[in-house]
Amino acid sequence: MSEFTTDGTRQEAMPSNYSAVFGEVKRRLHESRYRVQRVVNAELIHLYWQIGKTLVIETASQGWGGKVLDRLSSDLKAEFPGTTGFSVTNLKYMRSFAETWPDETSIGPQLVDQLPWGHVRVLVSSFNDAELPRLKTLWSSASATPLANSARASPTWGGKFTSLSQATTST
Repeated sequence: MSEFTTDGTRQEAMPSNYSAVFGEVKRRLHESRYRVQRVVNAELIHLYWQIGKTLVIETASQGWGGKVLDRLSSDLKAEFPGTTGFSVTNLKYMRSFAETWPDETSIGPQLVDQLPWGHVRVLVSSFNDAELPRLKTLWSSASATPLANSARASPTWGGKFTSLSQATTST
């Protein structure tokens, strides 16, 4: 049995459960892609922490400054063309990230390694140094969920909070 499409071409009729099977396959594909994205994101977060930790160590022991970061950024971009994320600004965010969470085990499997890097950058740069210890505690508790959900829900979120209490009460 054949059916005709709107453009007049012939198309074989599909079994009655075809739409349901197609929907299930499509759902599984979307779920799988989402899981892969989460794994890749967590790996990137850990990579950025490791790069940041290296920068913290080299800055403390060798006095690395802006010129070294400029060169590192240029060399990474040249070595990995088409790869983004190695601007001087992003390298500084990586360093701040490692300073905020000095122990890599403290960043996962908690909320911080489930957020996209851009949101982690915004959060790290949104609070003053005195508030960063509380931010670390917040990430390791269930109370971080509203803040994380707010950041996840708004990929263009770029506002700065003047205090951690403002951030946690405004979500």
